[in-house]
Amino acid sequence: HIHHGRRDVLDHILVSQEFYHRNSKRIGKVTYQHIFNDHLFDWSLTARESDRIMSDHGIPVAEIELDKFD
Repeated sequence: HIHHGRRDVLDHILVSQEFYHRNSKRIGKVTYQHIFNDHLFDWSLTARESDRIMSDHGIPVAEIELDKFD
């Protein structure tokens, strides 16, 4: 996230304790997480204005693998 030239972490994915890898009663685990933020542009670095509407947020993505139960 960029707001008035200040970068900050704003976008999150939260999971419950059922996905914590050290929990003996877990039902799955997070196998991948990434925040895509290559599209972010700090407009405070330029005097040029844009007519494009762009998000100032990163895109959080997570992959969760559920445990197999018999």
